[in-house]
Amino acid sequence: CVPGAGGNVIYLHQLARRLGRNQPFYGLQAVGLDGRIPPHKSVEEMASHNVEVIERAKYGPPYMLGGHSLGGWVAFEMALQLEARGHKVGAVVVLDTPAPEAGMGQDTSAWDQARWIVEFSDRVRHLLREDLQIDVQVLEDLSPDQQLAYLVTELARIHLLSSAEGLEEVERILQVFMAHSQLSYGPASPLAAPILLLRTESHDPEWPQTIIDDRHWGWDAHGSVTSEIVPGTHLTMLAEPFVEELARRLSAGLAEASVSAPRTASGQLASGGRMT
Repeated sequence: CVPGAGGNVIYLHQLARRLGRNQPFYGLQAVGLDGRIPPHKSVEEMASHNVEVIERAKYGPPYMLGGHSLGGWVAFEMALQLEARGHKVGAVVVLDTPAPEAGMGQDTSAWDQARWIVEFSDRVRHLLREDLQIDVQVLEDLSPDQQLAYLVTELARIHLLSSAEGLEEVERILQVFMAHSQLSYGPASPLAAPILLLRTESHDPEWPQTIIDDRHWGWDAHGSVTSEIVPGTHLTMLAEPFVEELARRLSAGLAEASVSAPRTASGQLASGGRMT
């Protein structure tokens, strides 16, 4: 499963736990968080890296891919690349992500570091249900380094980061989040594998009206899609109490996709069933 902007799999842990021990679940952490290499500059690069990772791990098809937010686009592109290599994809599960379309997304070109810190903090607060307190007025009176130090202090206060890890660690996290949040994407072709869209009732008011009015949020232009509405919002659907229902719907969708997966002569699933 591919996380959204920021690339950290930590907020997927409640979903993995709710799916239970009988459903293998693998999170694909984004590059750039360790500081060794910069974050990828496109959805295609992110997908290509992830495809290489799962091929090296030799999990074997049919692949059950999924992603939340930006991760939904990455999972879809991974499926395209896997199919192009001749691999079987069992399904792509898109968690509250509209299909890519021109004109979507916020214009962040004028955002300064303080605005990005506020946006990042809002994601942490909703996804992890942590009391991350960032005062915008305080931020605006600080220098860039002081702003990062302020964020370090707050993350350490809620035990998400050690204060000893310092400014460089937080700066890397913020840089990955910023890079991901500014990506655009245009799929090269439709997908053969089925798409399961698990979406909430909420949406960004800046989305094109054609997406807002479409139950499938535009994904029917990219393949065969089934849509279901789940409780919560874009950020709370993966947290308690809503994640339990999300896990139930996801389990049912994976089971249905597994029924149509290729089988061996003995009637057993050839391989797979893992949520990646």
